[in-house]
Amino acid sequence: MNREVVAHIENLEHIYLNGHKALIDINLDIYKKEITAIIGQNGSGKTTLSKHFNGLLRPTAGRIYVNGRDVALISPRRMGKSGLIQHFFYQEDIRHQYHVFFVDIYATT
Repeated sequence: MNREVVAHIENLEHIYLNGHKALIDINLDIYKKEITAIIGQNGSGKTTLSKHFNGLLRPTAGRIYVNGRDVALISPRRMGKSGLIQHFFYQEDIRHQYHVFFVDIYATT
């Protein structure tokens, strides 16, 4: 089975200006026609990771590619127009204190 990678995260790190290390050495491939869920407790880095998909945050180190394009080289405005991120769903469960994100990444011409 030949699976097509639509998002590739390579050695991604993000350190906020206050010194907080939110992401440390994240490596992940997301494949076309597969569902990938990023699940974790509050403060585990899910929102920080998701903001890298659409260019709202830039990596301190590492790279993130969506449909083969390095997100760091594309402005957030252009990312929004390109259709790389179709929709973003957020669900919070207070009882269990976790968040679930669904990001739909699709190919553009």
